[in-house]
Amino acid sequence: MTPPPSPSAPDKLWHAAITRGDTLAAEHRRLERELAETDSGVLALYVQLEAREEHIRKAHGRTLRALEDALRPRPLEVAGVEFAVHYDPTGVDDPTGGDLYDWFTLPDGTAHITVVDALGHGLTSTRTALTVTHAVRTLVLECHPLETIVERTDQVLTPFDRNLMATVLLARLNPVNGELRLANGSHLPALLIRSDGTGSYLEVRGRGIGYPKPGSQHVLSTTLAFGEPGLWLRLDIGWAWPAAKEEPLCLSD
Repeated sequence: MTPPPSPSAPDKLWHAAITRGDTLAAEHRRLERELAETDSGVLALYVQLEAREEHIRKAHGRTLRALEDALRPRPLEVAGVEFAVHYDPTGVDDPTGGDLYDWFTLPDGTAHITVVDALGHGLTSTRTALTVTHAVRTLVLECHPLETIVERTDQVLTPFDRNLMATVLLARLNPVNGELRLANGSHLPALLIRSDGTGSYLEVRGRGIGYPKPGSQHVLSTTLAFGEPGLWLRLDIGWAWPAAKEEPLCLSD
């Protein structure tokens, strides 16, 4: 029987090349499968991390919101006057900020209202706003004139914190005769809504705490008629009637 002819050198090279190609193709498919499995694992880990971060972010936001709510005083109870508050943050779980207010009744029966918007975000600005409201309350109870309180607050606080900046609006209301007095330090003006549906801003010029030459330039005096729908004091500029991020203090008989 005649033996098969031996493959020539070119045939051997061709066979070796095909074998090598098949080996490389198999190795390529194996690497693709491993890479796909790795990508799938990384994606699953990324999704888990995102869900965990979202859970932590929401829990953190709820904690800070509870802290911010605890810092706000309850509505005043003054005969003949209704005080109300509405706060609508940008998001339910947004961190606390520098928007804060304070109100209390003076020994003569007048109601004092302080509205503060401290520079910054988070707990640092909340601390600044709380420091400002406490300083203002102390100065008011020490019977400092309303027109000097913004300037005096700056003199008291800025030596301890040169980076402190905050806008302040002060309101003093006599519930007996409706007399209203306003002092301002770079804050948004109060909005007075009248019984006929019209409104006007009660402009008072002044510069806030931490600003150059701080203080209210004068005190605006006006009288609220009984039955006026309300006086609105806003905390933040992100506000449109009656949109989010507002802090109205509504007064009516």
